[in-house]
Amino acid sequence: MIPNAIREFEQQRKVISARAGVTAQQLWRRVDPTQVDASMQVIRPHLVRALQGYRRQAAIAAAAYTPALLHETRLVTEPVGELNLERFLEYAPDGRTVDGLYEQAAISAKARMARGLMPQLALQQVAALVLTMTLTTLSDTVRSVVAADMTRRPQVTGYVRQLVPPSCSRCVILAGRWYRWNEGFERHPGCDCIHIPAREDCAGDLTTDPYAYFNSLTEEQQDRLFGKADAQAIRDGADIYRVVNIRERGLATAKGARKFGTPHRMTIDDIYEQAKSRDDAIRLMRQEGFITGPQVRGGNILGRFYEGYGELGKGGRAAAAREAVLEARRTGVRDPLNRYTMTSAERRYYDANYRLKYYERTGKIPATIGPNSADLGVKLRAPSPGEVDALYRQVDQLKNLALQASAPPGLTRLVLALDDLSLDDLRRLEVVALAKGGKRAQAAVGRGSRGSRGGARGAAPGAGRGAGRGSGGGKKPPSGGRERFEPDGDKWWLHDDRVPNIDEFLLEKIMYGIPGTTVGGHAYGMTPRGKRGTNTEFPSWWSEQDTIDAFHAALDTLETSILSAGKPVSAEATHLGVTVKIEFFPNAQRVEETVSFYPVSGNGVRILRNGKVVR
Repeated sequence: MIPNAIREFEQQRKVISARAGVTAQQLWRRVDPTQVDASMQVIRPHLVRALQGYRRQAAIAAAAYTPALLHETRLVTEPVGELNLERFLEYAPDGRTVDGLYEQAAISAKARMARGLMPQLALQQVAALVLTMTLTTLSDTVRSVVAADMTRRPQVTGYVRQLVPPSCSRCVILAGRWYRWNEGFERHPGCDCIHIPAREDCAGDLTTDPYAYFNSLTEEQQDRLFGKADAQAIRDGADIYRVVNIRERGLATAKGARKFGTPHRMTIDDIYEQAKSRDDAIRLMRQEGFITGPQVRGGNILGRFYEGYGELGKGGRAAAAREAVLEARRTGVRDPLNRYTMTSAERRYYDANYRLKYYERTGKIPATIGPNSADLGVKLRAPSPGEVDALYRQVDQLKNLALQASAPPGLTRLVLALDDLSLDDLRRLEVVALAKGGKRAQAAVGRGSRGSRGGARGAAPGAGRGAGRGSGGGKKPPSGGRERFEPDGDKWWLHDDRVPNIDEFLLEKIMYGIPGTTVGGHAYGMTPRGKRGTNTEFPSWWSEQDTIDAFHAALDTLETSILSAGKPVSAEATHLGVTVKIEFFPNAQRVEETVSFYPVSGNGVRILRNGKVVR
């Protein structure tokens, strides 16, 4: 039986969400398709005020939900401290300002118009985005308050995920899964699933049991939600978790199949296409690992309360690993330098960095990671030049991935710990949106307005430049008219604020670097002094205009669908025989400040590592 506290809370959420959605849609319809910017100046404050009002209502309901549920289920626990609900309303849950949420909608509408879409149709398409942003912001606010309320109650050690039907197949298989209190809440845009304090899972309830929810649907609804083949497989006894995961992620590797029995040869579609009868299909699903036994909540492989001891824990038999994992669970904090509690991605970077540091210190490659008695008496060998190059390249690639906005926060913390960097250091390196709460770090230099493409920056280029190679800016700043930065023809990306454009400031950063930092400096002989890792330089004959033209060539390879994904963008192009690469964050407030642009390969391109030329 579902506790009354959950029923009442769900009803409150639905009412608040419905009103918020209707209000947002009504206000958005007032935007004038012929004067988007002007009308948004009038309408945006009303949108923000309405959303903040509904967020406040949702936060108040969420703050009352956890204590009411715990009281009803007789789980008495005293909270530590008080919740300050106003702090949850200062920013959107993803770290942006609430005003910035709707500014993104206006930008999306103008971008569609710039690509030739009828203004009215562009606004209609973006209306769905406005609704999704509004409802997602509300749901994330609720989840943040509930998570904080559970965290301040020491006896609440975790939570169970509950559906708010109708739900998608990805959410269905997570229903009823138990998570520790400090585990993140996986969700997609528009997701409205909620937490239930860990000890209060309602056994048999369709909103916490994927099979109960599946069986509550009609066959037509099941086919529409999971697809005909997958729905039929579940009706025929397949494990719902494996069916959905294989559909989402693809077949497993042979190693995964050996270790967990995960399907790796045939998909559900393959099985039903090949099977001669229903009995034959069931036989094949059992043979391929889709049918694993009784259809029980959480699956019958690991179960819904399973918590392992990591890849190094050997199921709890390795004492050091077991103790490290148990301590992390007890405190809710992982030591970023402890391999036993690292994720696979963190361990890959840690191990590669360890091998590199060991080589730089001894000239040898270690046999194992960390001090190990098994290494005693082992004669270590010196690596070949190719192995050294591969080692540097591996560390650089893993670090670049770790410092992107989409990287897991634990991986970013590891890089900071190993490099002894601070967030201020990263801002100087122009790693934007590193703060995983969502606030976008901004570069410490060159602040200016994006009001006009390629307009003036906040700081005068070239101020305080030192002289000499490697000073991070040692050449006279670029000069010349604005016209030399304009591409040939009217490019679509000139009218899209998510795409950076090159100007005097950005050109100078790319070619000569930023004083006092190791950012940029890709002109021949201009690698900043003290730059660690790899840096590439354009050929000696490469000019500033070549950089501008190559920059435009890279932008020409972009597609708007990549920008709409909201993830870091990367593209390559070839100009005058030199392959160049551009990377930036399309959703940053000042997108030009997030740009990295550098040569990758080609005739005359120099590669330096730790200041020394290697090619």
